[in-house]
Amino acid sequence: MEKEEILEKLKAYKKGDVYLYGYKSPYYSSGVDLKDKSFEGFISEPWLVGGASGGNCWGDEANHGVTAEDPNELTDLDKFLEEEMPEITFIQYKKILPLIQYQEYTVNEYYGNYNEYKVAYLSFEKLAEVLADINLDKTKKMKI
Repeated sequence: MEKEEILEKLKAYKKGDVYLYGYKSPYYSSGVDLKDKSFEGFISEPWLVGGASGGNCWGDEANHGVTAEDPNELTDLDKFLEEEMPEITFIQYKKILPLIQYQEYTVNEYYGNYNEYKVAYLSFEKLAEVLADINLDKTKKMKI
């Protein structure tokens, strides 16, 4: 399958947008703005990686650590591959994993409390390139 055909399948498959609670575009780096409508890709649900709680209106400070959660996976990616390209092998799937990028953001709350979140994402453009290469690999004959 050609890259353009894969891109069309990805765009047609894309489900609704993930709600990124408190997300603000990264103004301090060259990171991708995941809320920008021009971003085309898979985004995981965010997960909690840190923060502080305990601050309140009576003067207590936010000095209680927040327990981190386990990372969320790109489940839409897995569903897409299962439905559209079920012939991909585990070794071929492993070629996709290094393309996954991560972004952290902080949500500030009242009285010094805050939560830090992390999200995984993968652009359709990068994914289509690798999937097209994987498809080309299938056409090569194995030499014995």
